[in-house]
Amino acid sequence: MSYYFYLDNVLMPVTPSAMEVKIRGKNEVLELANGGELPILRAPGLTEIRFSLLLPNASYPFSQYRNGFEDADRYLALFERLMIQRKPFPFLVIRTLTSQTALRMAIGLTEYGSDAAKALTGNKNGKITSSHARAVLLKENSGEMTVLSDTEMTVTLEQYEILEDAEKYGGDFFVALTLRQYRDPTGTAIYTKGA
Repeated sequence: MSYYFYLDNVLMPVTPSAMEVKIRGKNEVLELANGGELPILRAPGLTEIRFSLLLPNASYPFSQYRNGFEDADRYLALFERLMIQRKPFPFLVIRTLTSQTALRMAIGLTEYGSDAAKALTGNKNGKITSSHARAVLLKENSGEMTVLSDTEMTVTLEQYEILEDAEKYGGDFFVALTLRQYRDPTGTAIYTKGA
């Protein structure tokens, strides 16, 4: 199984080995005068997502790029921009059975370009969106690819830590990120699926 992580529509070069998703409950329990308890059920809190990833400063066979190698500075600049702008952005995780065609499916982020994609989606521009990705079995010369599931959510970047360790990472960076689900002022979570 292959995973692809996108932050603000940018594919991360190395997929994290693990992701932690914390869904916070906000329920309360009141103690009654007779010794019993009464649950007060509330809407859940904001989902928090944590993961760490490697940002290579060299092109490795296991790294992935949409338009050729880009060094760690490109991604560090992205994280800095996301913090400074203080605006929500899309977070997307695609889980697939094969890796060969998943980048082309990059759910609404890149044009697929073939007549098959246009026929499958009905989109004149050939873009495959998340609503298509769950149902589409795409056949190509390289084999078949099925999107098993995706996580699609609007988030904010709450914090990130840049770890440098020449012994462990050489000239590369390791970054720990914390994202938080975004809800508009009415409390509605937007652009959220799969998580």
